[in-house]
Order: sequence, then structure tokens, then C-alpha cells
Amino acid sequence: MRIRPVDEVIINERGTITQVTGKGTWKQLNIIYRKAGKLGGGHYHRATTELFYVISGNLDVMTMSPASKSTQYFSFAAGGCFEVAPPEQHYMRFNEDTVLAVLYSKAYDAKAPDTHIYAGLPLLEEVFNPA
Repeated sequence: MRIRPVDEVIINERGTITQVTGKGTWKQLNIIYRKAGKLGGGHYHRATTELFYVISGNLDVMTMSPASKSTQYFSFAAGGCFEVAPPEQHYMRFNEDTVLAVLYSKAYDAKAPDTHIYAGLPLLEEVFNPA
């Protein structure tokens, strides 16, 4: 057994992301804490699939297909699990303080991030806070 620190912890006004690992067998596993009332996502990935598992809390998720602009809405509570694959744009609203485990098919690279926003699709703030 080898004991080691997590790779990175990012703290901001929305909450905390703990990057458990971005090396070795796993590409990346994050434990994400989001505060009630905060938003997340509002982007898509060209090459990265994300698998989400809700540890605690409650969130709403909307996905949008860039080609058809068709939308799907879902709500998840603790124990919910969902996968978002390219090129689906995804949006989240956290209804309660929420903890997620998120597994990524590719590790995050700050020099070449695989996080993009489609021109012509709604922005994150527009989805859950329409004018």
C-alpha cells in the first residue's frame, strides 16, 4: 500500500473540487461539493465522457444536443448515477448542498482543456434563470 496526497484541491465561491487522481490506471476522479442554489456545467467536451454519482444532495440536470437542440431534463438525489458523453452540452442546478463523485475518461489538462461552449446554445445562467 502507498499513502499519497490528493493531486489538487480547488476552492472557490461555489464550493470545492478535490481531484483525487489524474494519473495511473484512472484518468481522473473528482469529488465535487456544490452549495445549494449554485449552477454548474454549461459546457460540453469533445473527447471526454463524464460519469457522475451523487453521494448526497439533489440536483437538476439539463442536456442539449448541439445538432437538434433537443433538450432532456432530469433530477437526481443521493445514489443517482448518470453519464454525459461528447458532444452533449450539460447544465446543472444544485437544489441542496450536493456531493458528487465524477469519473473522467480523460484527465484534465490545463494547457489544453476539453471544455467548450457551443455558439447558439443557451448559456448556463439562461437555462435555469430565464429572463
